[in-house]
Parts: sequence; C-alpha cells; structure tokens
Amino acid sequence: MPDPGLPTAVEQFLSDHIRSIEHLEVLLTVTSNPQVSWSPSEVLNRVQSSESSVQIRLEEFVAAGLIVQDKEGYRFSPRTNELREAVEQLTRAYKERRVRVVEAIYSERRHAARDLSEAFRFRRKDKHG
Repeated sequence: MPDPGLPTAVEQFLSDHIRSIEHLEVLLTVTSNPQVSWSPSEVLNRVQSSESSVQIRLEEFVAAGLIVQDKEGYRFSPRTNELREAVEQLTRAYKERRVRVVEAIYSERRHAARDLSEAFRFRRKDKHG
C-alpha cells in the first residue's frame, strides 16, 4: 500500500514550528496532559536533552502561541483552534506513523538548507552577448 503522506496541516505545522526531534518531544510532552503545568525539569526528564536547550524550546513555543507559562510551569494552550487542531493531528500522526513524521522533519531541513545554498550560489555570467 503506498504511503499517502502526512496531512497537509501536519506538514505545514512541522515546517513552521518543528526543526528537530527535540522540538517535537518538548511540544508533545507539554501537550500530553493539557491540564498540567510542566516545569522545565519535568520536561527535561522526559526529553533527556540539555536544560538550556529545553528552556529555549519552551520559550519558542510560548512565543509561537502554542503553550503558556504560569507560576507552576508550562502548559498547552494554543492561541488558535487551527494550532490546536494541527497539534492534535501531529500527535496522532506521530503515534501512528512515527518514521514518516521524523522523515518530514529532516526532509524539510534538507530543503531549507538547499534553498539557502542556492540563494547564495554565484552564477557565472553568460559571456555570450
């Protein structure tokens, strides 16, 4: 059976907000129980990354309107229903098609790197004419 790919909303969300597996795991940790405020150390224990990196990811998601910070920590509270739905679709996709999600994350990075490289490539001027 051919792979139909990921839903468009998931592909767009990955492109806009997720640059690595760490990004994905930090977000999925906080969204795993939306009623709970997660401290950075609790997220760190789940993600097993560096403390400073987890803190940066949390702040990025706050700035993106995906999570909010309160006295106890961070909790999932997207600023729009579209963001909520995209995260819900991403969560399902990651449970059902983990490899495809990982491929999409890193495929997007390769495309971005290629596009940046091409933007700065010097082209030889045509000497004819």
